[in-house]
Amino acid sequence: MVRPGDVALLISHSGQTAELAPVMAFFRDLAVPVIAISSNPESALVLASDARILLPPWDEVCPEGLAPTTSTLMTLAVGDALAMTVMRARGFGRADFHRLHPAGSLGNRLKAVSSVMRRGEELPLVRPDTPMLEAVVEMTAKRLGVVGVVDESDLLVGVVTDGDLRRNLDRLSHATAGEIMTSHPKVVRPITMAEDALAVLSHHKITVLFVVDDPALPKPIGVVHIHDLSPVQDSA
Repeated sequence: MVRPGDVALLISHSGQTAELAPVMAFFRDLAVPVIAISSNPESALVLASDARILLPPWDEVCPEGLAPTTSTLMTLAVGDALAMTVMRARGFGRADFHRLHPAGSLGNRLKAVSSVMRRGEELPLVRPDTPMLEAVVEMTAKRLGVVGVVDESDLLVGVVTDGDLRRNLDRLSHATAGEIMTSHPKVVRPITMAEDALAVLSHHKITVLFVVDDPALPKPIGVVHIHDLSPVQDSA
């Protein structure tokens, strides 16, 4: 499986393990660079390697001082540090994580809002001059606890939520959606990751976000409810 262009990372606490000799010879024949992690700076592994990471020569915590314990923990820490260093050097980000881990809890957290948002006829929308009784019917039909208010250019200018209804019970029968709505609602873009959308919902103590391509010209193309992000919550 090893080919020219690869890099070998060899780990040995003592650096004297007998099985390393033929492996090192094989790597030399292929001109594969070897990085050694060891606690013994004079070991055959370290002396033959191209780069070396030396661990402190601490005793194993095993009562007999034999079973790898302290050394394995140190090696694990070094391995994590190397992985994070390479990750930053290569610019490996959340999109790359999602590409390699599309399923499971990590995939749920990193998927785009566009993959779970509701579209088209599922969007609860009314005009500013829509009577509130009609707006309540639309809100009830779409079962999201909110209705978006869009102007003549179909731009989102506000939302009416269950909370707005409770705060204005005394005038719902004669008010319009534009008079009851909360202006400047929170929105997200379709490329927003699910966990980031959930963070917005949690921070502002709301349950629904409209999705727009451009927050400066917020024409709704979708809507996402906190329940749509429930796999993210479960994994958190």
